[in-house]
Amino acid sequence: MSSSQTPDQTKGDEIPLEDIDRILAAEDPEFTQSLEEVRAVETDKDVVIEASALDESEVGVASAQQDESAGFLRRKIDGFKMAYTAWRLRLRLRLVQAAKDAFVWAKTRPKDYLLFAFAMLKTLAKKSTAPIKAFMSASKMQKITVVALLAISVGTIWVLAANLKGIWIPHLMGPILADLGEHADFVETYDPKDGAESFYSAFPQEVYQFLFKKMRVNLKRTTSNPLPMGAFEVVVEVDSKDTAVELRDREVELHDELQRLFEDETVTDLEQDLGKSRLKGRIKKSLNERLTQGWIKDVHLKTFVLKP
Repeated sequence: MSSSQTPDQTKGDEIPLEDIDRILAAEDPEFTQSLEEVRAVETDKDVVIEASALDESEVGVASAQQDESAGFLRRKIDGFKMAYTAWRLRLRLRLVQAAKDAFVWAKTRPKDYLLFAFAMLKTLAKKSTAPIKAFMSASKMQKITVVALLAISVGTIWVLAANLKGIWIPHLMGPILADLGEHADFVETYDPKDGAESFYSAFPQEVYQFLFKKMRVNLKRTTSNPLPMGAFEVVVEVDSKDTAVELRDREVELHDELQRLFEDETVTDLEQDLGKSRLKGRIKKSLNERLTQGWIKDVHLKTFVLKP
């Protein structure tokens, strides 16, 4: 630098800040005006800006843990895929080898098995005479012992076979008498419809009956009867007073069962005597299956109203 230069002059391309402001004001007055407007805006003192500093070490640990978990899961998935691929490959190789072995066996092995069976038969034929020779060379007492053991074995098998067929040997007691006709003075046949009397009616006992509450039921729909209904009262005759008490205690449960039985019936079936008899049989069977004691002897329909 020469002695004619002032100290305020800069070196090279350096420009003082004051010169920059003057240049901006001369070149772009609008930009300078916008800067002035920004400086004129006062800062709101009520606004509080909080900045929380993040711990870079914690962020690094968390990201490392996530990367490790993702890597572990990825390794497990890759290992499973490799194992599955290897299993499929081994299965395919085994199937191919099994097909080859089956083809070879079909060509060669039947001959080998036939030859082996023939050789075994020859060996057994030679060895089958060994027990006979041993028996012939045994002493008299040994021969008697062998014959006795054989006889006992055959007798035991015969007794077991007879017992399995129902013939008890030995007879520890006499056979059960199944027919009195062989020991009676005369034998006579009769028809139950020709004046026969039931055994239970010949010796009358006290009658126990139970009346279920009246039920109104929607019957099974048909084409001719789209909305059939009916009202019924069922009376059952039981064998004892205890059975009637059980029916009373379980009336709600059994009443629902009777309703379900009626709901399966149609008006056409219930209008016929055969349908009523079949319904009584179903009621009797269903109640007897649910009773814990006693049984239902008969079923009667006290109220029977149909609305087709």
